[in-house]
Amino acid sequence: MKTIRFKIIIPCIILIIAFAIITFYKLENYSEQINKLRIEKMKSQFNNFYQIAIDQEGKYIKGELYHLMQNEKLKEVFLTQNKDKLFTAAKPIYDYLNLDDNITHFYFMDTKRKCFLRVHSKERFGDTIDRVTSKKAEITKEISYGLELGPLGTFTLRVVQPWYADNKLIGYLELGKELTAILPDLESKLDSKFLVAIDKSLIDKKKFLSHNPQNNWDEFDKYIAIYGTQDDDLEFSDYLEEKLHIHSNGKNEQLYGIKLLDVIGNEVGYIFQEYDLSEKIIAKLEFIKYLYFIIFLFATTTITFLWFYLGRIEKGIRFNQKRFEDVANCDNDWIWEINAAGKYIYSSESIEVLLGYKVDEVIGKTPFDFMSKEEAEKIGKEFAQIAEKRIMFNLENEIIHKNGTPILVLTTGTPIFENGKYCGYRGVDKDITQISKNEKEKEQLISSLEQYKWLFDMSPDYIFIEDKFGKLIFLNSAYKALFPEISDFKNLTCFDLFSKSEAETFRKCNDQVMESKKVTFREGFIIINGEKIDYFSKIIPILDSTGEQQGVGGIITNITHLKKVERELIVAKEKAEEAVKIKAGFLANMSHEIRTPLNGICGLSQILSSLKPNDNQKEHIKNLEISADRLLKLVNDILDFSKIEAGKVELHNENFDLKILGENCLNTLKNKAKEKEVGVFFTYKLERSLYKGDATRIQQILLNLISNAIKFTEVGRIELIIANCASEANKISFKVKDSGIGMSDKVQDKIFADFTQADSSTTKKYGGTGLGLSISNKLAQLMGGELTVESEINVGSTFSFAINLGKGDTESVVMKRLEKKVIKQFNKELVLLVDDDFINIAIGKELVQSLNLLVDTAENGQEAIDKIKLNDYAVVLMDIQMPIMDGFEAMQALRKIAKYADLPIIAVTANTSFEDQMKYQKSGFTGFIPKPYSKIELMSELSRVMRT
Repeated sequence: MKTIRFKIIIPCIILIIAFAIITFYKLENYSEQINKLRIEKMKSQFNNFYQIAIDQEGKYIKGELYHLMQNEKLKEVFLTQNKDKLFTAAKPIYDYLNLDDNITHFYFMDTKRKCFLRVHSKERFGDTIDRVTSKKAEITKEISYGLELGPLGTFTLRVVQPWYADNKLIGYLELGKELTAILPDLESKLDSKFLVAIDKSLIDKKKFLSHNPQNNWDEFDKYIAIYGTQDDDLEFSDYLEEKLHIHSNGKNEQLYGIKLLDVIGNEVGYIFQEYDLSEKIIAKLEFIKYLYFIIFLFATTTITFLWFYLGRIEKGIRFNQKRFEDVANCDNDWIWEINAAGKYIYSSESIEVLLGYKVDEVIGKTPFDFMSKEEAEKIGKEFAQIAEKRIMFNLENEIIHKNGTPILVLTTGTPIFENGKYCGYRGVDKDITQISKNEKEKEQLISSLEQYKWLFDMSPDYIFIEDKFGKLIFLNSAYKALFPEISDFKNLTCFDLFSKSEAETFRKCNDQVMESKKVTFREGFIIINGEKIDYFSKIIPILDSTGEQQGVGGIITNITHLKKVERELIVAKEKAEEAVKIKAGFLANMSHEIRTPLNGICGLSQILSSLKPNDNQKEHIKNLEISADRLLKLVNDILDFSKIEAGKVELHNENFDLKILGENCLNTLKNKAKEKEVGVFFTYKLERSLYKGDATRIQQILLNLISNAIKFTEVGRIELIIANCASEANKISFKVKDSGIGMSDKVQDKIFADFTQADSSTTKKYGGTGLGLSISNKLAQLMGGELTVESEINVGSTFSFAINLGKGDTESVVMKRLEKKVIKQFNKELVLLVDDDFINIAIGKELVQSLNLLVDTAENGQEAIDKIKLNDYAVVLMDIQMPIMDGFEAMQALRKIAKYADLPIIAVTANTSFEDQMKYQKSGFTGFIPKPYSKIELMSELSRVMRT
């Protein structure tokens, strides 16, 4: 075994020495290899950045062309065919694009590609623009862009867009940006310098020199430099794509030429990139030397370690050989080995357990020496055929114990080959006498089952029994009917009947039953002849008289029909849920559509109130406001009910002052109570006032309960009580008591049902939808409470609920209080009001002007963006749903422009839910005003966003 170390380690040492010699030899020439790799890497990097830069510029110019096409004023002037007016309208746009992004070319062409106006060169017009990009735009009727060489030697990225009016082509727009304006940014990204050379044969010399008088046309034979500076050592040649070495200022610099191609792939010149590689090459070579030294040192250490480690392995192999022999001798199975002549050359000591012989009594004998004459002849013929084929085998045979007892064994053998030569067999003999006995018991079980076969065959369920090896020993008629093509099921397994995945599932389940010896229930499905069968099964362990596991039995019930019914119920449920969602969507849309005209009604009533009306007019305005309030409450109730029913209401956990919340609820409705001469009282019995929970929903419940109490109380008092809950110490109790008309027990039983009031007379007298209490109860339930009522006719009613609230954060609540108290004094600041409804524009303009502010208006998001770019607005009031471009799109477009990243933009919308408010806040809006809105609400929100 010691030779292993010499066979492995010595060759390794030779390889390491050879590796070290070759490595240090190769390092001398490695500098050039690094240069080549750098060249390829730099070319690849430049090409990637160059293409990305061109694509990005193309996309940007496409976007600018899109905005130009949407400019209706520009389109109208172009259609008049008045060059001077068109130049006047387009020149500011061109100046902006030229200054902002170096756009140098701006064309207007007619439908024949004839130049109508060059904005960048007004005096040149009337020629046909006969370039690839313009031709392609004419042919494809779509936007076209690419790099093209002009007669003046400019290499320009041109983007041409067909221009339509009322789906009719009216001409073409073109924007262009020279390559020389794109390269500075690329130089900065790559930390390198560029030089652009154009083939002289492609340029009109006279035009070029008139446009570029500073260039030396005769400096090079074939090319003219249009960008960058070159050293005195630089020389162009006919093979510009090859690398050129430049030696200047003691540096080893290199210049790489990359072909410059136009939009159709024609070569028009080269772009050269200059880069100093000397310091990087030296640093890398030094690093590689150190790396190779470390590798050599590591390899030497490893070889030394392996020398001693393999010595330990050799010792372990000898130990494991001894261990194998010990294990083989401990196993009851007899491990043996015979030579090519069929004689035993190895035997484990377990032979003594199996046959009663010692090892030395077996060595040198053949297997047939331990068999009866008849068995030896039978097995001898079978083994002769096996040995001739040199294959593995399994044979059941009977051998004789030393005491004369016959023993049934299963002999398993595998052939032994050494260097391709047959040397004998190695194998194991296993005593299967008991297993054979079990087979006989299984046959007896099958025989007994046959007596009751008629009973099992009457069952519509699938009944089976299999032994502990997974072989089927019984199937009833219903089970067999699933497989009409099989006539004999004896010794089959589930793998013969089902797919591999299904059979593995059955096998796993049956093994678990045999291991646990417990009844198991299972549900699943199988595919039989392409038909899916859902089933429910009960698997039972089968034990013999000694409690040993003999197999499993099972009853499988077909539940396909039940599953079908279940799936139909699920589909019906999903359809019902979808219907609820559709209804919720309809109601939300209806709410939006109603709130828009409501905004006009409420706004007009505010404007009329400010005009000093007479008493009669004041009464009419008051009735108008009451009607609007009722309609708004109706819309809110229906929308809230729909959201709750659809499961879309989300509770929000925020800090708030509970005592102030209660006071605000009473103050909000105090005037209504005062009109009826009903007293309003507030009792607060809690030790602290700062809590955490959904203040909006709590306020909604309390306002509804107090409003109802005022509605149904003609004389007397109303009291709001907030205290600790008597029955549950960790909850807070809310009660609203009144001395109103009260209600009977019958009415109390149904008062919280949807669309329900006390009776029809109540509806006629007091109005309402009957949703208020239903919504309040559902909101209380969402917060873990329950709305209850105690009432007596002509005495009064008490509505109460109790919920959990967390401990509030003092600092955040105080900050909110301070924030709400700040009101800004306005001083003629300019406000942009964006809305597509002319009534909302008129009313909004009137209300904003009444706050000492100046107003400008826009009818859609695109018009708003155009105006914002031309004016300096203090704040923008933005409607959401508008044609051409909605409020969301306009806001997002403005936020992408750095100048308007912090411009205050307030969403003014009929989408008024808390969820909508959060969505507007997260998406980039500065504030939110719901429609319809009052002058107070407008002033408050404008003060908040403008006070900085």
